[in-house]
Amino acid sequence: MHDKRSIIFIIVIIFATFLLSIGYAQISDVNLNISGYALADKQTGIAISNVTYQTNNGANPSLSSINMYYQTTLDSHIVLGNDSSSTITYQISIINMTNEDYVYNGSTYDNNFYDNTNITYDLNGLIVGDPLLAGQTATFNITFHYDGTDTSNTTLNSYINFRFKKANSATIHFVSNGGETYDDMDVVIGDPLGALPTPPNKETCSLSEPGTPKERGCTYIGEFVGWYADQSFNTLVDSSYIVNGDMNLYAKWNSIYEYFPHIPLISFNGVDEYLDSGIKLYSEDNINKDFEIVFDLYSFDTSHIMNSGLEQTTIMNSKDESQNTYPGFVVRFNTRQTTNVFLNYRWGGTNSSKSTSLSNLPIHFEIKRVNGIVSTSITGSSPEHNNVTLYNQANWTMPKYYNKGVVFGCSYNSSGEPFRFFKGSLANIEITLHQN
Repeated sequence: MHDKRSIIFIIVIIFATFLLSIGYAQISDVNLNISGYALADKQTGIAISNVTYQTNNGANPSLSSINMYYQTTLDSHIVLGNDSSSTITYQISIINMTNEDYVYNGSTYDNNFYDNTNITYDLNGLIVGDPLLAGQTATFNITFHYDGTDTSNTTLNSYINFRFKKANSATIHFVSNGGETYDDMDVVIGDPLGALPTPPNKETCSLSEPGTPKERGCTYIGEFVGWYADQSFNTLVDSSYIVNGDMNLYAKWNSIYEYFPHIPLISFNGVDEYLDSGIKLYSEDNINKDFEIVFDLYSFDTSHIMNSGLEQTTIMNSKDESQNTYPGFVVRFNTRQTTNVFLNYRWGGTNSSKSTSLSNLPIHFEIKRVNGIVSTSITGSSPEHNNVTLYNQANWTMPKYYNKGVVFGCSYNSSGEPFRFFKGSLANIEITLHQN
């Protein structure tokens, strides 16, 4: 008999282990599917214990369903009526099965898991800061309703996570600034932050296959610099940073590749039409990076130029003309000089490379910076000049960083007069900024 009982006991253990493995696999699958979203925050020992329908106003309770999805995450399928005053209310209970005290820290959801922003919700009986003591159950109501008058979509599918944190802890929120999304992290006040995530490169690329950034259709690749305690990136934090309270950590990125895409042809009207690439050649972050600027001047209309002594129509600008000490250069047509100025560059001084006429259109411009040496090549139907060194910035000290992008068709200047704008057409515009 004893042996028989032992055999039965072993069979039960094996079967229970099998069921447990199935259950664990299901939970692991849930974690996998919703990994990376704030709604999937693990809060072991705290869970929704009961959900009960309460009341509605013109909604459809028979078509609606709401229940616990995973720990403190609520899975809801809500169907309201066609009237903007339609509502539906449920009562929710959340139990703290741990031996530690917690406080409510707000509800969160990711937009991928909340498919109708015209429907929102209110909580009654639960506000941020409310305690959830060890062994205690919190009971509150959630009411779904329209956020305005748009009732064209009556259905909401959502996963809402009710976040709780330890009573003596702080919540660390990661602001990735376009990088990978991370869940909030709770840290005991007075303790160091501990291990922080290291995001992969932030890329804006149309293809993921191996190849050069240009071959992959990338317009931006950013390398992660670190987490900062402020949006201005003045205070870099690491794992040893002591936590004093709730805080945001901001990801700083260093561009290792920026590309302004090829534009076959663009015409400018000579009044207020211009094209800003957004690429800042002389910012603090980019000052030591190589660049190439390539474009063709196809046509140039001088009929709109006014005779007020400031006839300097700008074709391209990478500096603020009102500040002579700012770095950069200007490509422009200048009728105040005996020859046409096609390149004027200024960094503590003024120098020009000139073309004698516009008769050899189209004119091809190439401006490059390689290892601190900035040079230009201007060619037309008859060559003007090739590989002329504009300046060696490696031997200069920049007095001020310049935070405006390269602009085509107009000028950054103090006067802002319309006749400084370019009237004509440019083609094949491309800008590339990258590490040496």
